[in-house]
Amino acid sequence: MCFSQGIKSAILLINLKSEVGYICSNNNLTYLIHIDDLPSNLITLNCSNNQLTHLDFLPIGLITLDCSNNQITHLDKLPISLIKLECINNKI
Repeated sequence: MCFSQGIKSAILLINLKSEVGYICSNNNLTYLIHIDDLPSNLITLNCSNNQLTHLDFLPIGLITLDCSNNQITHLDKLPISLIKLECINNKI
């Protein structure tokens, strides 16, 4: 469900309000899938501890993003709804 070669696990979280969160950390991912493949009600994305170099195609309703410990060189076009961003230990 997450996104790249060598994926070990992805956890889909759904709460009572039908809001969705993905945890796909510690997988050596190099990219994320296109926005059309992400659920429109995705509010939480944890993609820390991978090998991501950029984050394109983030859903407009995303509230929490943890992309720490990757190889990200820049962040642009973050969703206006984003309240919490964790992005330590990148190449920004």
